[in-house]
Amino acid sequence: MVSRVSFARTGRHLQRYDNRGFRLVVGCIPYRYRKTKEEEAASTSTDEEIEVLVISAQNGKGMLFPKGGWEKDESMEEAAIRETLEEAGVLGNIEVTVSKAKQECPHLWMREALEELVRRHMQQQEEVNRVACN
Repeated sequence: MVSRVSFARTGRHLQRYDNRGFRLVVGCIPYRYRKTKEEEAASTSTDEEIEVLVISAQNGKGMLFPKGGWEKDESMEEAAIRETLEEAGVLGNIEVTVSKAKQECPHLWMREALEELVRRHMQQQEEVNRVACN
């Protein structure tokens, strides 16, 4: 699925909120497989390394995965694609959801890393919501 949104949305009139009044946010972990130097030289190796795309935080302190508000007129996947385009300038396809990725992780450490990523994003969003409510 590829969304061809070419402009950043503004305003909150289409924004989704949960039953407690907190804004719903979507995000994704953009990645690609990149050929290694050995593979480029030999062109026979199947070794690939995964590169993930991160963006700098608005406050300039740290790096984040693209994420942002989920609006009423779009699916979760469309919102994730739109946010990635708006924040990082890249288009791609949604390959797997978090729950599907957890099921397909071949190693416990990968599932734990994914769960930790989700936990940190939820914690960060709760902190943003607390500050916004004060």
